[in-house]
Amino acid sequence: KGFLMCWRFEASTCFRGTRGQATVEAALLIPALLLGLVIAVQPGIVLFDRVVMEAAAAEGCRALETASAADEGEVVEYVQRRLGAVPAVSAFHEGLWNVEVQGAGQSGQCVSVRISHGYRPLPLVGQGMGLLGLVGGNGLVRQEVFCEMRIHDEWALESEFGLSYESWIDRWEEKA
Repeated sequence: KGFLMCWRFEASTCFRGTRGQATVEAALLIPALLLGLVIAVQPGIVLFDRVVMEAAAAEGCRALETASAADEGEVVEYVQRRLGAVPAVSAFHEGLWNVEVQGAGQSGQCVSVRISHGYRPLPLVGQGMGLLGLVGGNGLVRQEVFCEMRIHDEWALESEFGLSYESWIDRWEEKA
């Protein structure tokens, strides 16, 4: 009985000085973890926006390759529908999408799509970006994507048949 009483006394004096230690550690660690989480989320948001914008620009270029000049408005609408995958939240996208298309129905070699928009960065990240001069006067950061594609592939241009559909069809029928 005496040994058990002695052990209880020693254990209670051993741990008496550490009673609030976990609370103090949590009070110091939780804000640092939240700051790290916010700093890690912003690049993910920007990357998501960029991936959606690049895919929409590439799809717009593919649509422009076969579109006439009168269809440019329809291609812009198509690209804007593709951009609907970006949530209408200010951290992702704020304001209107600026979509510019060029080259539809022309006999030129290239078509291009340029997409730009603004987003409002998360609060702590936005202050840091403001100090670096990355935030505009309206509090938005501009993001832009440009995609350009050749209408005709190099191998078709360099082929002995060129871009003549008739010669390609004749060649196909010879093989058949």
